[in-house]
Amino acid sequence: MMVAAGANHSLCLTDESDIYSCGYNAKGQLGTGDERSFTNWIHVSALQGRRTNKIYAGGDHSWAVLDEYEPFIKDYQPPEPIRLNIEAMPAVLAPSIKS
Repeated sequence: MMVAAGANHSLCLTDESDIYSCGYNAKGQLGTGDERSFTNWIHVSALQGRRTNKIYAGGDHSWAVLDEYEPFIKDYQPPEPIRLNIEAMPAVLAPSIKS
C-alpha cells in the first residue's frame, strides 16, 4: 500500500493496484472525471485494470506511474494519458546535505 498527500487532497494505492482519492478537487486532481470534492475515499476508475507502480500528489495535481512506465497525470491535462519514455530520460539526483 502507498499513500501520497498533496496540498489539499490524498491518494491511496492498494496492493491490488486500485487507486482511491479524497479531498479538494477544484482542478480535477482526484481523477473522478468531475470537480466535486470528497471527504471519503473514492475509487479512481479511470485506471481500473491497469497495473500501477507509484502514485504522487502535488498542489493541484496527481500522478500515477503505470507498470508499463506510462505516467498518467491528472490536473489540467486532457483525460487521455500522457506517454513519456522514462528509460530515455536522464537520472535526477537529489542534492545531499552535509553536516
